[in-house]
Amino acid sequence: VIMRYTGSLVASEDGETTRYGLFNTQERGNMFVGPQTPVYEGMIVGENPKNDDIAVNPCKKKQLTAIRSAGADEKLLLTPPIIFSLEEAIEFITDDELIEVTPKSIRLRKKILNNELRMKAVMKARREAAKYYNERKNAFATDMIAKAFFIWKLHFLKFFLTLALRLYNAF
Repeated sequence: VIMRYTGSLVASEDGETTRYGLFNTQERGNMFVGPQTPVYEGMIVGENPKNDDIAVNPCKKKQLTAIRSAGADEKLLLTPPIIFSLEEAIEFITDDELIEVTPKSIRLRKKILNNELRMKAVMKARREAAKYYNERKNAFATDMIAKAFFIWKLHFLKFFLTLALRLYNAF
């Protein structure tokens, strides 16, 4: 099994993707969805080159003022989205991700959809991993101290026996 060293770009809210939202999101990594695609919180919309997951909002709308117009969104250049086959999606996902297969699409999502609950679960897993690491490190240190003490006792015993033999041979 090949381990993936990249993270995911995860949608932070429900809605339909916009060109403006995707343009700002594509700076963070490769996208898996195009404009006007319905997304929901917890859906994976892209790949983060770093190992962490990032919550992004591809549904963000541009603030329209007298100076800006809605037609300016058409000028934003988007990179084409990566479309996975089922086999590619299976290879891509990690332990905390799932694949949704429908007749019209293949979508990737997190097991825990809510961003806040997902972050709490990640932090809990990191704390448990750190606790396990520290326990192993302490057990290793204890073992090394016990071995060093045992070796010290052997050297002390050897020294004591050598001294006793010298004293015995001296008389």
